[in-house]
Amino acid sequence: MKYIYKLFLIFLCIIDSFFLLSLVNSTFTISKVSSILFFLYFNALGALAILFESRYIKERLSLNVRKKLVILSAIVAILFVVGFKEAISTQVIPTFVTITATGEKNSSSAASEVWVKATVSGELYDLSHIKGSQKWVEKDGYLVSTKDQPASITLEFGASREIRLSFVSHAWSGKVTIEDGNKTKELDLYSANNTNYTYNVLSNVGKVTGNEAFIKFTLYYFFIFTLAYLFICLIKINTKLLNLLDTKGSKK
Repeated sequence: MKYIYKLFLIFLCIIDSFFLLSLVNSTFTISKVSSILFFLYFNALGALAILFESRYIKERLSLNVRKKLVILSAIVAILFVVGFKEAISTQVIPTFVTITATGEKNSSSAASEVWVKATVSGELYDLSHIKGSQKWVEKDGYLVSTKDQPASITLEFGASREIRLSFVSHAWSGKVTIEDGNKTKELDLYSANNTNYTYNVLSNVGKVTGNEAFIKFTLYYFFIFTLAYLFICLIKINTKLLNLLDTKGSKK
């Protein structure tokens, strides 16, 4: 039984490290070497947590109390996963968006210009390397199409929750088509005043299904279980300590 318990702690350490690594990979673009280093780092933290459990928690709480806290932590983890099911099943994925300056324009427009720039998580995205941008020129942070239309560019974005396209809308603006995943949107950018139109990319957010969903929910469950167990144990230990101090104080 003792060895099974130790194996379970090691299992928790490894699976929690995978969970944390998945969070890092979904937030940042890192190399394989960095992924390995992060994984080793998270395992080291897990080893410290195991040491903390065996040297601190185990000495201060009885086996029966710890069993009850394990059950309580499991319930907390289940409630969390069920309560945040929608958020957990959502994933941020790399995506492609194709923008086409059609060469068409509003009858009131003086030209068919298209000016576009992109921001990823609030940061300006470098458009100078975009595929098909030979017909477009870079100006003031924008890619601009004024001739040789129709002209298309394909924007490739890494996994990011917030991707926005900003189009200049003025008296020389023309019409543009945006292909965002399986959605296509046509815009008439003409405006008598100088304004901007912001388009929020949609294809970067999807739902996990099948085996991928099972793995993701499992990782979330065990990570929340670990945090809940450690947190509840600390509360229980501190409560016992406070009661002990109160008892000693009352005796005096």
